[in-house]
Amino acid sequence: MIAVADSVLVALSTGDNATLRRLTIDSAIVGTVGVRNGQERIRIGSWAPYTSRSGPSEFTERGFGATARVQDRVAQVWMPYDLYVGKEWSHCGVDVFTLVKSNGRWQVASLIYTIEQPPACKKHPSGPPPV
Repeated sequence: MIAVADSVLVALSTGDNATLRRLTIDSAIVGTVGVRNGQERIRIGSWAPYTSRSGPSEFTERGFGATARVQDRVAQVWMPYDLYVGKEWSHCGVDVFTLVKSNGRWQVASLIYTIEQPPACKKHPSGPPPV
């Protein structure tokens, strides 16, 4: 399950829509919870905008220190992350993936993530991504 979550982040960061479609169920949702400019923000929607983008992504998102819980054909992955836009650090938070197992493979049913700043979250222990 952690490998699936890692692969989703790589696909998001590289704009690999085919991999995103393969790793998510058709009705998968994505959402964000956070505070920006003093305003609480909660958004939940479809994966469709992520799987229909054209061209490479403008950001690099990297997870680390993931944990997983599994019960039969349902799993949850809790993964801290940091995100860079180009070479600039943007924010960090936690990605929470819910996965389901169908036909012998794990796919993402939902991804809900926080958008935070240190000290509420941590940057990747390896430092900034390679340029």
